[in-house]
Amino acid sequence: MAPPAMRAVGAKRAAAGLALGLAASTAALSLLGARLPSGAFAGAPAVAPQSARGEAVTRHAMAWKTQKKEMKFDPFGASTNRERELRKLRESRVEKKKTRGAKIVTPTLNYDVLPSIEDIYTRRFTGNSTIDAIGGRMRYTYYVLFKNDPLALGPEVMKKSILEYMFFFKYKMSCRNIKADSMKNPADGEAIVKLEYPMKQYGEWDVRTGKPRAEYSQAKLVKFEMMSPTGAAEYIGRKFFSDPNILRFRKVCHTRTWENVGEDNELLL
Repeated sequence: MAPPAMRAVGAKRAAAGLALGLAASTAALSLLGARLPSGAFAGAPAVAPQSARGEAVTRHAMAWKTQKKEMKFDPFGASTNRERELRKLRESRVEKKKTRGAKIVTPTLNYDVLPSIEDIYTRRFTGNSTIDAIGGRMRYTYYVLFKNDPLALGPEVMKKSILEYMFFFKYKMSCRNIKADSMKNPADGEAIVKLEYPMKQYGEWDVRTGKPRAEYSQAKLVKFEMMSPTGAAEYIGRKFFSDPNILRFRKVCHTRTWENVGEDNELLL
């Protein structure tokens, strides 16, 4: 057992350490009390809260948007897809109203006159639509801008050029139901189309002549409608490209499936 003198020294040291700890704690609490509100400590006078939680939530809530929603441009195509779906829905409703109450007609199919499955998968077009079999063609529309040059492309030359294209479509590209119409300007209804900007000759050009391409600000619009094999579109484009009288042309395909009435399908004969 330690002597009484040593026990007294240990007790004094413990008391001094306890006093230093209490003093440090008091100083720290006084500093925190100066920074924090008085209501944060036990025994401090109660202070009314500045705002209740419900008021804070209400204050930070999003305001109601009462303005009308408008379709805006979406760079990712979401708005475009939505407009397309809405347009298809409106068109389907109009078609249903037209056919409402009409009698359902079941088409009669004669499978005996159809070619064999081997013939369908190995079919080749000769180019002459009068001897080629029916089927496998898609509906196309070509909008062609011929340059307006009365000297080089008068009415007779223009008519001859259109007839040559129709002959090419029928006996070289195996096209069916060919139609050609001279269109007016969709903007103002005039016979001559005024171009938005001066256009040069489209397609091939012999640079050895040393002459630049001539510019034209007016053109004549011709529309070609036909049923064409899918592989013929490339050769028709080359034909237009090699014509020095054409400024521009545009191709539009209308066929998405062959199961609809009016398509080039043996079952629909």
